Amino acid sequence: MHNRCQPDWCGLECAAPLIAGEEVQVQFRLPHIQDLSRFKAQVIWTAAKAEIGLAFTRVSSVDRERLTEWIDGEFLRERHSFIPEEVAKRFMHAAESGD
Repeated sequence: MHNRCQPDWCGLECAAPLIAGEEVQVQFRLPHIQDLSRFKAQVIWTAAKAEIGLAFTRVSSVDRERLTEWIDGEFLRERHSFIPEEVAKRFMHAAESGD
């Protein structure tokens, strides 16, 4: 999955073509998280190469928190060339434990 996600929507590539407006159930595994994250969503846009945009319509609080932590971590990695190792370890521990 490409990192084009926010806590309320996600842009990604999918194996099957979908139609804008369609309601779908999505599940995927975020890096460093063993459990699958599950979402109900509506397709809000489609593009070439099976790219779609999803608006999440139902997300558990645990999955929303995991997604938010993953997005925050990706932002930090993209925007900062150096993250102190101790800070990175604390962040990854929080993401893995769900705290």
